[in-house]
Amino acid sequence: MIKFFSKGFFIQYAMAFLIGLMFWLPAFLNKSVIAQPDIYWGPLSAYFYQLFSFLGIAGTIAAYLIVYGGGLIINHLAGYYSVAEKTGTLPLFLFVIISSFFPALTTLSLFTLIVPWIILLMVILFKHAEKDENIIPSFDAGFLTGILALFYFPLFWLILWVWLAFIIFKSAAWRNFTASMLGLLFPTLLIYAFLLFTGNEPVFFEGLGNLFHGGINSSLLLFKGSTFLAYLVPVLILFSAFKVMHQQTNLTISQRSYLFVLGIYVIIVFIIILFFSTGFSAILLLAPAGAVTLSNLIVSSVKPKWTNIAFIVLLLVYLSFSWLTFYYAAQ
Repeated sequence: MIKFFSKGFFIQYAMAFLIGLMFWLPAFLNKSVIAQPDIYWGPLSAYFYQLFSFLGIAGTIAAYLIVYGGGLIINHLAGYYSVAEKTGTLPLFLFVIISSFFPALTTLSLFTLIVPWIILLMVILFKHAEKDENIIPSFDAGFLTGILALFYFPLFWLILWVWLAFIIFKSAAWRNFTASMLGLLFPTLLIYAFLLFTGNEPVFFEGLGNLFHGGINSSLLLFKGSTFLAYLVPVLILFSAFKVMHQQTNLTISQRSYLFVLGIYVIIVFIIILFFSTGFSAILLLAPAGAVTLSNLIVSSVKPKWTNIAFIVLLLVYLSFSWLTFYYAAQ
């Protein structure tokens, strides 16, 4: 299967879509559970929660199309920046699987809408490495981080990833850090002014306060017998991030920089999920970078035959689990 997705013909794109669809079919057939707002949701997220409840099955279908579209973009970026095979579709396939491997992910959620904007943030940062004058991209990166934080407050910490990317891309000038901070503050102050005008500013300060009072995401432990399956993919993604950051032989300086930035993203987001989330759907945040780092881990395996077998077995286990969950829920 891994060799199959090393190519980029129509059949590979179609198979990635169909296999992903097999994970999502139970969600299409069953009424999706909409994630309830929690203490970390930002002031902009409440409007989308009402939309999720209204859309129903149409929202679930739209969510899968968004996931597949995000996978197409990640696959293109991975090839364009040479952090994956230029003619392959493995990042696309892995993106779809990471976004679908567990039943709690196959629904329209806040994170489904956030992930495309994170992909855009990646594009801005990668473009940052190509430009001599980086003030505008720096402001854009900070601005987009501020927007993301207004949907989900813990994503405020992605500004650390932005700044580390500046350092890795050798753009660590005070102007870039200042521009990114101004970009971060601009949407934040606008929303605060709006909340102040409407008398809801306590919500804003409560959300910011939660950024410094995180705790272990206990909801990840509530899956009981399926806890191992729930954790396996995120742990593999984390392992792949460390792997690509450590072993970077036969790569250009640019490739090493891009992969290192993606690895740092996985680490920061993994910490956010562990300490600053209350639900499992936050795992979706790992998909953009995780698809690339995991594809590098798989392709660089010293035992491709056994890696391929393990990959297929895991795929069948997760697919069976999704359908069994649907079966027992329908009883």
